[in-house]
Parts: sequence; structure tokens; C-alpha cells
Amino acid sequence: MAQLNTGYYQTVVDIPKQLGDIKKIKREDSLFISGGTLLQLNWEAGVDRPSHLISMEMIKELHGIQIVSIDQKEFLEIGAATTLADCCEHKNILKYAPILADACKKIAAPAVRNRGTIGGNIAGKVGDSIPVLFVLEAKLRVYDGERERVIPIQEWLKTAIQQNFLYIITTILIPIKEKEKGNYFFQKVGRRESFTAAIISIAGFLKTVDKKVTIARFAIGGGAHLPQRLIEAEEILVDNSCDLLAFYKAVETSFATYSDAFVTEKYRKKVAANILFTKCQEIMEKSE
Repeated sequence: MAQLNTGYYQTVVDIPKQLGDIKKIKREDSLFISGGTLLQLNWEAGVDRPSHLISMEMIKELHGIQIVSIDQKEFLEIGAATTLADCCEHKNILKYAPILADACKKIAAPAVRNRGTIGGNIAGKVGDSIPVLFVLEAKLRVYDGERERVIPIQEWLKTAIQQNFLYIITTILIPIKEKEKGNYFFQKVGRRESFTAAIISIAGFLKTVDKKVTIARFAIGGGAHLPQRLIEAEEILVDNSCDLLAFYKAVETSFATYSDAFVTEKYRKKVAANILFTKCQEIMEKSE
């Protein structure tokens, strides 16, 4: 375990080499860091710099992309310290979760993707990767200071702190579903073409048989949204595939959003409904 002193900013940085070291060095004022791109933006915006950082970059368990078997089921396992750039290009992600590669390509600029990590994008709670992980039904392996456990990503978003120890994301687990390779989609809507925060990010999956929807998963995120599944809209589409108008209205009412200086709540809801209506209609028309 190494330690650095950053001098001018009087920030001490501890660099543990294994998860078990973290509990020994964690303090009340500790802040975890890996790529550090989000923290840098916060500091530039005037957020106080921490007095103690714990760098996660040297912990081997947080690196690597591989196929693993858990309870006789196969998962794509992505280390939380994997960079967004690697998520755009790795052969296993391109093969088993191409929608995740697509989303990562739309996050920030190349220089940020080269440093920023998939774990950090999730840890910020509003990252564009989270809606995609929702529709992929991903789980997180987290470390709570004593042991690792696997939990749904929704549970992590709701319960980030337990017993005064921050849940640390160690790996992302995406179930491999060979029969669900097609009909995933991701769309990010911003105020300009690229390098911009999202007005809204939308991810979805649709399985159809004879133009009828048998499985639907949709998620909203981006901007300042706490990512969320659109359960009500999903159920309407599965129960009555022909009533796309009811589905459209359900999308507009089934998620919480907000207004800001640039975009109204009503506009965000309308954009989401338009995109999901169009995507679902296209997929259903192509189904056998």
C-alpha cells in the first residue's frame, strides 16, 4: 500500500493493492477515485477538494473483461476500473453487449473515455451507461468493507451506504442471453451533436413474435435523472402490443423528470415517448 502527498492541495492519496487494505485506511473524509474525470469536473466547478483520496487503480480485482460462470449461468464480467474506451472496443463486449459499447462511445470526449471508468460512470448515479445496464439486467458485485456480494443495480442505486461503509463496485455482471442478441437500442439526446451532457438517454430491448411483444425493457437516464425502468409502459406493451397510443401515453407519465434552464419536463417526456414509440414500431414491423 503506497501513499502520496499532493503538496499544494494538501491531499493525501492512499493506493491500496487489494480490497482488504481499504478498511484499514478508510477515514470519515475519504473519497474513492479511479479515473477521476468526474471529480475533476466537480473541482473545476468549485467543489472542495478532499483531504484524503483512496486510489483504486492498483487493485487487480477491479480490472479485466472475461466470461464467468455463476450458478451454472454465464455472465460477461467487466472490472469496475475498466476504461470507457476499452468498453467501446473489447471483443467480448462487442459480441455479447454491443449496446453497452454503443453507449460508451457517446459518453464525453475521447480523452475522458481514455481515463474515465465504467465503475465511475455508474458510481456517479447519472451515467449514460446505467440505462443500458438496466435493460441488459446487469448486476453489480460490490464490496462492503467485509465481503463481496452480488446485487441488482437498482438496489445499489437506492442503497449506496450501509453500516457507515460505502459500497464499492468491483465488477459489473451482464447475463449472457444468446436468444436476446437483437432488438436492443440506445439513444442519447443532447443540445448539440457531441461532447455534451444528455437531455435524456434512452435504452430499450424488445422481443417480438408474430408482431406481438413478449418481452419489453426500457430505461431512462442522462442529465440529472436518477436512472429508472419504465415498468408501467413495459407492461402495457406486453399486454396489448397493438395499442401503441396507450404505450406512448404511459411513457409520458411513467417516469420522473425535471425542468432546467434549457429544457422543460414536458419536453423531456415528449422526446422519450417519441423515441420509444418510433423504435418499438420499427422493431414490430420487422418481426416475423
